[in-house]
Amino acid sequence: MKKKNQMMYEINLNSRKFRVIITKKKIKKIIIRLNYRLEILVSSPLFISYSDALNYIFQNAEWLEKIINKYDLIIKEFSVNEFYEKKLIYIQGNKYYLEEKSNLDTVYKLVDNTFYFKGNIDRVIDKIYQDHYFLIEAAFNYAYKAFYNNIKQKPKLVIRKMKARWGSCNYNNGKININRMLICVPNELLHYVVVHEFTHLIFPNHSKQFYNFLNQVIPNYKEIEKQLKKYAFLLSN
Repeated sequence: MKKKNQMMYEINLNSRKFRVIITKKKIKKIIIRLNYRLEILVSSPLFISYSDALNYIFQNAEWLEKIINKYDLIIKEFSVNEFYEKKLIYIQGNKYYLEEKSNLDTVYKLVDNTFYFKGNIDRVIDKIYQDHYFLIEAAFNYAYKAFYNNIKQKPKLVIRKMKARWGSCNYNNGKININRMLICVPNELLHYVVVHEFTHLIFPNHSKQFYNFLNQVIPNYKEIEKQLKKYAFLLSN
């Protein structure tokens, strides 16, 4: 649905069609992003016309093509389109297919790499995710024991839907929000996000001290962050 200060277009780049969504904002320069539906998202200053913002895409076509190529690889590797079409889901980095089977005696049943289900698919997926929250709870409890002597706050876990972050932390009250989609990624990546947020109970900001401490507990955190970026398509689900 088109919003206020927003226009949508369809353009061709290298013989491929792309949907463009231009949104006017109180910013100083044009920002171009791509999502895993291969939509080109443009944030444009209020004083720049829609046509000029559209032309800016073509002026940066070579750079954008490189980004599209990277996204193409991830979309293929992780079957992103099938994920968005609700033909499959991920649990701990493993791919599981979804197949309707009306004669089941339960909401869903896992056989090998397929979740057979009956009923509304959105409710079924939600149920599967909720039934795997224990993965996040286990990572949280493990981190709590490891950080117990380093933190003053009593941490509280909140598992929720988040569209832009994997996690967040309130230093003052100890509340740690964890994106429920982290049950979909390999356990090492889930563990990293939880540890990252627990580290914020010691260092509120991303300071040098924060990263020095993080490097001590997870020396390969930079590589983990790179791997986590590949799962960014989960955030828009």
